[in-house]
Amino acid sequence: MQKFNSFISAIDNDDDDKIESYKKDLLNNSDVFFNELSIFINENKEYNKLKYIIDLYNIFDISEQTLSIVKSIGDLIFKLYIEIIDNLIENREEYSIYCYIDFFYTNNVFFQKQEQIFFQKSYNILFSNLNNEESSWFIIACYRLIDLYSHYCKDNLYIEKYLLIGNNELLKNYISKSKI
Repeated sequence: MQKFNSFISAIDNDDDDKIESYKKDLLNNSDVFFNELSIFINENKEYNKLKYIIDLYNIFDISEQTLSIVKSIGDLIFKLYIEIIDNLIENREEYSIYCYIDFFYTNNVFFQKQEQIFFQKSYNILFSNLNNEESSWFIIACYRLIDLYSHYCKDNLYIEKYLLIGNNELLKNYISKSKI
């Protein structure tokens, strides 16, 4: 796990050279990488540390998105999101929720084959008690989630349901303006 910890340190210190070195090592030793990443996930249930997996995905540029290792990291992020989203909401982890929703907003290919489970698990975000106008990270995450619902849910069932029973006027206004 030493290599992944050095990656975290490079991210925290914004050390581009070390990040690039880690990336090259990762591409050459993907088996070692996934072993370390598995240990990291099992040992770190602190949600702010799990977002490093999204940081890991983001070290690859658009031309590398088709590499199997990059796809595997994206699939892992989806699986992890499904497992922990309820806990993120319960523990009021606003920034972590934002990071995951932002990831899916820009990389929607990772939930498209499992849209139903993604949207079912994500729906509680809109009703959480984090839903206030003072939390900009969280409101942006909600806006992006609403956009995903609007774009990928053909029947708009979730959006219509929120309009009926939702508790945040800011989000309801956003939905109403988006429909125009």
